[in-house]
Amino acid sequence: MKFDEKITQIITWLVAGAPPPGTFENFVGVFSERLLAAGVPIASVALYKYNIHPIFPAEGVIWTTKKGVWQIPVSNDMVQSEAFQRGPQAKTILMQRMLRFRFDDEEDDGGDLTLKGYRDAGYTDLICLPLFNVDGSVSRCVFLATKTEKGFDDDIFMQLRRLQAPVARVCEHFGDRSDMTVSLTTYLGQDIGRKVMDGKIQRGEGETISAVILFVDLVSYTAMSNSRSGTEVLKVLNAFYEIIDAAVVANYGEILKFIGDGALIIFPVVDDLTALEAAAQNALNAVARSRTGIEKHHSDTPIEFRASLHVGEIFYGNVGSQNRLDFTAVGPAVNLASRLLDHAAKLNAKTVCSHEFHTITGDVTDAGIKCDLKGFDQALPVFILE
Repeated sequence: MKFDEKITQIITWLVAGAPPPGTFENFVGVFSERLLAAGVPIASVALYKYNIHPIFPAEGVIWTTKKGVWQIPVSNDMVQSEAFQRGPQAKTILMQRMLRFRFDDEEDDGGDLTLKGYRDAGYTDLICLPLFNVDGSVSRCVFLATKTEKGFDDDIFMQLRRLQAPVARVCEHFGDRSDMTVSLTTYLGQDIGRKVMDGKIQRGEGETISAVILFVDLVSYTAMSNSRSGTEVLKVLNAFYEIIDAAVVANYGEILKFIGDGALIIFPVVDDLTALEAAAQNALNAVARSRTGIEKHHSDTPIEFRASLHVGEIFYGNVGSQNRLDFTAVGPAVNLASRLLDHAAKLNAKTVCSHEFHTITGDVTDAGIKCDLKGFDQALPVFILE
């Protein structure tokens, strides 16, 4: 089979969606191996792309004949640095033009660390191709490199250019899917993000589940927000949420939503007493870990928070208008947990819980403090945990 026919086979595979389905890393590996099998003297393939991500807005997925595939996440600080912006990855994407570098003893890399890395590793020729999206924009590029003495010859170079658009289509699919997943999980949480990705977006669609419910909010937030600048308030809120999120995730819970200076958190459980006890303990551990994290946090503004705990059945699903939905938890159990948090301030308590939660984790002979909670006909026992 002629060389161009082998490249055509790769193009056909790309146009078909690069089956079988897998991860982006797997695609890069298989694509590279197919180039090698077709007779391309390829020694390295690298896909660089900008992402929608709060921490790593760019990444590289690299394949070499010796090491296989690995990923390099790129932080916000690195992306904004002058070195990154002057590098071949950013230039290829920004200029939307092919760049080519032939590494010989006389060529100057201009102080660029990426090009120096290719040269030092023994590469002789590097082709950088922008990958155009369907709308004509560019947010990704592919680097193809060889170690053959004279680099890529003219025929191989032209055949590699034929791959540019098909590779772009596959990368756009992976990129769109990744950006959508990150966006949904960042704003909605892991579990809800997956549900929305699976198409569970009909109003009223949801399920009744058992869960330990945790509400938290900052102490003296109103006074702080009235006396500090918006930037300072956001800094405190972000620090608080970062600590809470780390503690909740470490204990298998999920933040359903941030509510002003507070958060609604659930620890879903199955219909099993042991699982319920474990979830209740996880919730307590999350509160304790959050308090430890705040103690270690250095800030000009002291951070304190209150917490309330309850357990019960909640409706977990979509509510809202036809054009604007919210995935949340509602029901009497959520209402009670919320009222408990309101009452914690009146009791000068850091953490309170309901009778239902206390029977799982505490001394059931303790009667608690009978309190009138808004929206509930009878006084209910409230237990001060700290």
